[in-house]
Amino acid sequence: SMYLLINMGVSTGTGFLFVIVCAHFYSQADFGYATSLMGALGVATAFSNVGMSRTLVRFMGKSENKSQDLATGILFVSGFAMLSGILLSHFFSSFGRKHAGPLVVIIFIVTVFLMSIKSLFDYVFIAIRESSGTMIENSIFNTARLLFPILVIGSGYIGIFSAQLAGVIFALAASVILLRRYHGFTFLVKPSRTSMSGKWRFALGSYTSDLTGGLPSSVLPIIVVARLGPVAGALW
Repeated sequence: SMYLLINMGVSTGTGFLFVIVCAHFYSQADFGYATSLMGALGVATAFSNVGMSRTLVRFMGKSENKSQDLATGILFVSGFAMLSGILLSHFFSSFGRKHAGPLVVIIFIVTVFLMSIKSLFDYVFIAIRESSGTMIENSIFNTARLLFPILVIGSGYIGIFSAQLAGVIFALAASVILLRRYHGFTFLVKPSRTSMSGKWRFALGSYTSDLTGGLPSSVLPIIVVARLGPVAGALW
């Protein structure tokens, strides 16, 4: 629990600094558009989880094949992440951004895909009682996310949003190394339907609960930018 508390403190502090950096180096409109995209990212990752994260925490500790359970979770989350990212990218105009180019769409979909897997890995460390891994992974993610906007000043709102992508790439690399080297996971294993046998009721129940509790905080920034404009969204 100590590592999780440290993780929360680091995430909160760097998140606050991230807002200050973006507000200082970027225009209000760019920050507003990036805010709506990050809200859409939150919506997509919430839908893509399918209850897999909490299911791993609940059942992985007693599993005899943790690598296969993880591979199965990655398969489900990846599929729903791609579907969510593609569907939401068709509604960018409703988020306040009228002319989002192909590059924005690609970056958004890839970020949704990778962030969904990162979220799963966060819970894997908790499931195997090694929450220090969650702390390390998120510290790397938050540090990279904080520094990236400074390196791409002048790139507009996509530079702010791409900080999520930069952070998640480094975080996933760290997670894979930690899970393989120190916890015996292998990623060259086939998913199995038996990994979810008897677990779907729990997964769907936690999925519904997470959506009900988490969606409003992600949807609200999108509504603010879409209805009031990007500058109002940045100020909000």
